[in-house]
Amino acid sequence: MTMFPVSVPIDADLRWVDRWAPPYVPEVLLEANTPYRFSAVGTWRDASIASSPDGYSSTNLVLRLAESWRRVPTAPWFALVGTVDRDTSLLTPIGAGAKIAFPKSGKLSCFANDVCFMYFNNRGSVMLTVDRA
Repeated sequence: MTMFPVSVPIDADLRWVDRWAPPYVPEVLLEANTPYRFSAVGTWRDASIASSPDGYSSTNLVLRLAESWRRVPTAPWFALVGTVDRDTSLLTPIGAGAKIAFPKSGKLSCFANDVCFMYFNNRGSVMLTVDRA
């Protein structure tokens, strides 16, 4: 059982972030159909592009052409995205803040929205705080 509120770092270079080492909680467990308030602060980098948890718009033609390859094509590059138990059918943009009630219980899983094979050039982390709404 997770005691809320809880704050955890979300690293930009990991395809999935859903477990943490001390001093953080080992995992964030969410209950089905319970609204949670998510807020994130900080700056992470997609290669040379600095971004907030809200992500950024395509800055050139190459990025525009690659938008459909993002893990969540409708969310901006590097937007903070969350789900439960790595369930890709429940992927939800969190950005710098959102109120979300997932339809199933499980472990919070997050990532920076990027192309699945491009995490090697990502740097930094944002701090995510989760609380019951």
